[in-house]
Amino acid sequence: MIGITIVFIGITSYELSFLIRHKRKPRTYWITGSFIVAAYLYLTVIYLYQDLPSSNQLIEYLFHFQ
Repeated sequence: MIGITIVFIGITSYELSFLIRHKRKPRTYWITGSFIVAAYLYLTVIYLYQDLPSSNQLIEYLFHFQ
């Protein structure tokens, strides 16, 4: 869990520095931040509840024809 958080802190700082350096609009900050938060929450839930089916299993279930 600590590793996931450290990786996302690194990703967030890189993305934030990129956005500042290239003088992006506030809307871009919101979009980027929303994707980062959604990905962090998804990975946290998957890590904490490992008994839940993963996204790979969901995709396999959707395309499993018999």
